[in-house]
Amino acid sequence: GMVIMDLGLALALLTVPLALPGIWVMVAFLSLGTWAGLQPWGWELVYFSLGVGAVSEVLEHVLSWSGVLKAGGTKAEAWGAFLGSFIGGIVGSLFIPIPVVGSLVGLLVGAFLGAFAAGAHRARRERIELSWRAAWARALSLAVKTAGALAILAGTGAAQVSLLWD
Repeated sequence: GMVIMDLGLALALLTVPLALPGIWVMVAFLSLGTWAGLQPWGWELVYFSLGVGAVSEVLEHVLSWSGVLKAGGTKAEAWGAFLGSFIGGIVGSLFIPIPVVGSLVGLLVGAFLGAFAAGAHRARRERIELSWRAAWARALSLAVKTAGALAILAGTGAAQVSLLWD
């Protein structure tokens, strides 16, 4: 049971930097494993994972959104970066068939292009600067979300190691 759980958690972790719901897949794996009795640890790990997941999701969106706004962008440019990132992740995975790389490049390029398109009212140089900041904000937000997923994985590993000492 734990080997399957660990493989599922590791595969879910790989989806997190792609802006997919990997954290929630991790929480679901832990919840189902605990509920089914496949995991010897208690619900505390599930609750920990839920908390980390919720905080990671909030931070992902706040960092992406506020990164654009703090750079002087408008709500329309923040939405442009968000939607561009979403579309870019899909397109990137189609045109760059290297796992993870294509989607990641697409997410960042999409954030740039989405903010750029929404900033048509700005001078070209200002649009480019804002669009770069939108892409960097998106990269930072994905790094924070990935750190959250790694914390869940570390919590699971710590729970497994603690079982060895019992």
